[in-house]
Amino acid sequence: MSNDNSNEKIVNDVIEKLRNNYKILNEGEFNYELIIGQLSDSMPILIKKMEEEIQIVQNHPDSKKRFEIITNFLGRLENEKSFDMLVENMPEHDFLETKKSIQNLDSPFKNFKKHGESKDIELAKEALCKMYAHNYEDVCKSYLKLFARIITGKKIDSCGNCINIILKFEPEMQFILQYFIPQIRNSIDHNDQYFDHENKLMIFPDRDKIPIELTIEHLRIGCDMQIVNKVCFSAAEDVKRVEHAKVAQYYYEKTQEYCKILNLDFKQMVKMCASSGINLLQVHNVLEKKIKNIPY
Repeated sequence: MSNDNSNEKIVNDVIEKLRNNYKILNEGEFNYELIIGQLSDSMPILIKKMEEEIQIVQNHPDSKKRFEIITNFLGRLENEKSFDMLVENMPEHDFLETKKSIQNLDSPFKNFKKHGESKDIELAKEALCKMYAHNYEDVCKSYLKLFARIITGKKIDSCGNCINIILKFEPEMQFILQYFIPQIRNSIDHNDQYFDHENKLMIFPDRDKIPIELTIEHLRIGCDMQIVNKVCFSAAEDVKRVEHAKVAQYYYEKTQEYCKILNLDFKQMVKMCASSGINLLQVHNVLEKKIKNIPY
């Protein structure tokens, strides 16, 4: 096995462990495993993975353009709306939402991979429609509702309204959001979509609106582009998270080192921090000061 394949397997194993732990553990148990349990060695691997994905996105002209549009949009939110992507306790990004997203992705993604390019129209239609609706909802919950809330200062429940708010604030986001069409999602959600065998078109009615007509291939492209755009959203977000994660990893390792020097139980120290809400940086600073005052 080549070194690249070996590294990819390590990364995939870590991601799979994270996914499985999100599925079965509560938030406290998950954090314990992530900080000092079986996932405690995952952070350096994930940081490297994020850096590689950012580079991949920036190396391709199309995804680079998407990445730059999203990055500029986030910059506007930061400057005009005092938005900070690193601030935690965002309801759209909380533990439960991540758990639901991971659990609900399995079935549509597996069907998409298995039947998305099938010659059997019924199999392809079902796989593509479920994937389109899932991607739409996933991106809306993960990003669009958050952005609309930041722009307006209030919670917006309708994904369609979120898209309109974002486009009014930043028209260039149309290049990203053109593959998240509320009418198609609504038609799928209400089971109103059907295949016109005579014209070989997918038809998406939605109440009194003019039905949208797409070939199976265009629907497939729509699903693919939704995935690409979510990767670009994630990469733009990760640019801000990588440096923060590196700093956190540095203080984690230094605190572990100081505990060893002072014969302290590092795991117990982390447990104490987690239960009392003390920042690990504060512990690091106290221990560092103590070590510097030790006479040698």
